[in-house]
Amino acid sequence: MIKVDPYTTVCLAMAVFFLLVRSVLRLRAGNEPPAVTDVLFHRLSMIAAVLGAVFYVADKSQWYSRLEAALTPVAAPNVVVAPTATAALTPVVDSVPIYPTNNGASAMIDVVLGGQPLRMILDTGATTSLISEAIATRIVRDSHGVRREAVRFKMADGTIRTLPTLLIREVRIGQHTIRDVPAGVSSTGEMLLAFPVVNAIAPFTIDTRARVLIFQLPPT
Repeated sequence: MIKVDPYTTVCLAMAVFFLLVRSVLRLRAGNEPPAVTDVLFHRLSMIAAVLGAVFYVADKSQWYSRLEAALTPVAAPNVVVAPTATAALTPVVDSVPIYPTNNGASAMIDVVLGGQPLRMILDTGATTSLISEAIATRIVRDSHGVRREAVRFKMADGTIRTLPTLLIREVRIGQHTIRDVPAGVSSTGEMLLAFPVVNAIAPFTIDTRARVLIFQLPPT
C-alpha cells in the first residue's frame, strides 16, 4: 500500500474536482462550452495535478527533513557531570542535543561519520545504518572507510533491498568514538543512524522536552 502525504492527497482531489466541474459545464453547454470557463478549469486541474506530483516527490525524497536539518544550527554537545562528592556512586550523565523532525515523529542527532559532520535521523528500529552514495564516496576517498560486499536489507515498509555496504573506521557522537561501524549505501539518499551504533556507547534515554539524548555512563 502506497502511503501518500496529506498535501498530495488534497492537490490530487482538487485536480479531479476541477475536471469534473469542467465536464459538467461541457455537458450543460452542449457542443459550444464557454471558452473562458473551459480553459480556466482545465488549467486549474493541471496546476493542482502538478502540485500533487511535486508534493509526492518531495515527500518520498525526504526534502522536508533535509531542509529542516540544513536550517537547524548545529549545537555543541551539552555535558552534565554528576557532583564530585557522589561521583563514586552515581553514574556520569552525558548528553547530546536532538532535533525533532517529521512533525515530532523522528529525532536527528549530530554525528561525525568517517570524518563527515552530519545530522542523521536516529532509527531505533534499524540494526544497520544507511548512508547516501555521495557520503560513502567521500568517506572512501578520504580513507575513512572501505567498501564491502552487498547485503540484503529489510526496510521499514517490509520490502527487501540488496545494497552495497561500507565499513566506517570511526563514528563520533559527542565526545564518544565508535570504531568499525558497518553501513548500507542507499541509492535513494537515506541517512539513518541505527540503534546499535548509539547503544554501543552506553544505555541511553531520550528527553523530548529538553531535546537531549542522555547516556547513562558507569562511574569512573
